[in-house]
Amino acid sequence: MPLSNSTYITRWRVNDTFSAHDNAWRSRSRLEFPTRTRRLRIASKIHDWIWIIICLILTQVLYAYIHAPDLYFRIDDPTLRAPVLPDLVSSFVSTVVSVAIPLVGIVLMNFAFFTSWTDIYHSVTGLVQALATTMVICSFFWATIGGVRPYHLTKCNPDPAKLVVGQFYYTPDVCRGTIDKIDLHGFPSGHAGSAFACWVFFSYWIFAKLKLWNGTAQFYKMILTFLPLIVPAYISLTRVIDFHHFPHQVIVGGLIGIFSATFAYKLNYPMHGWFYGENDGNGDIPAYGIHQTYLKQIGPDGRAVLPSNDNLELQSVLVRR
Repeated sequence: MPLSNSTYITRWRVNDTFSAHDNAWRSRSRLEFPTRTRRLRIASKIHDWIWIIICLILTQVLYAYIHAPDLYFRIDDPTLRAPVLPDLVSSFVSTVVSVAIPLVGIVLMNFAFFTSWTDIYHSVTGLVQALATTMVICSFFWATIGGVRPYHLTKCNPDPAKLVVGQFYYTPDVCRGTIDKIDLHGFPSGHAGSAFACWVFFSYWIFAKLKLWNGTAQFYKMILTFLPLIVPAYISLTRVIDFHHFPHQVIVGGLIGIFSATFAYKLNYPMHGWFYGENDGNGDIPAYGIHQTYLKQIGPDGRAVLPSNDNLELQSVLVRR
């Protein structure tokens, strides 16, 4: 294409002469249809959110329509005679604290310090992916295994007329009180799972942005990284204090959330090797925010070189198109 006839040339003055950028004619108008690469990226994003919606729908189906098998319990078990107390942290408050606050925090911090729409997309999507994965796993265990809560016998109030001499284990059929479906969803703890999934992901995100292990030895970075972990720990402990869960139920729920957050973060921010090593300075670069154009710079010797600075180290980045 002759340079003089091209309407897409970007020119600038160099030594009192005009020079055209070699790839300027390749530029496109914002009003044109998306390129194939851009369409693939849009389709990939839609695909991600379709699976998130599927996980959330599956969670609701397992929670609302699938009943766990009958759970046997001993009527002389003292660990099942805890008082029925109100939630110290209700489900609504837990949802707001565990989901809304980390999401708002990520968006506000990004606008304040980074201003990257790509990073906002991946951080928000990754957090929701961690939450959706956690909830679908927890709901699967609620529907297939279930678990009684510490106040089970108190709320059950067994009918003595239905007890059999010499029989130790009974089902909820002997109860005079009302046992709701949620009372049999003790294992694992959904509060602990969702809290750890969202706040651990948020902690990973802060860790990568602050670059805690970059040799500056700034203690405030460590404090800011650990502060988010206090929230899920508190929510989880309240579930034991108010007798809504046994400790092992909370621990399993927390582990599900931690593993979901770790895999979701790794999915959206891929790097080679241990992704929190001291030499990995690219933990804050989203997968789709890395383009091969960064890798096509030519050095003085004519060879391709990799750009590197304090905020963009591409030596160990897994490039995705």
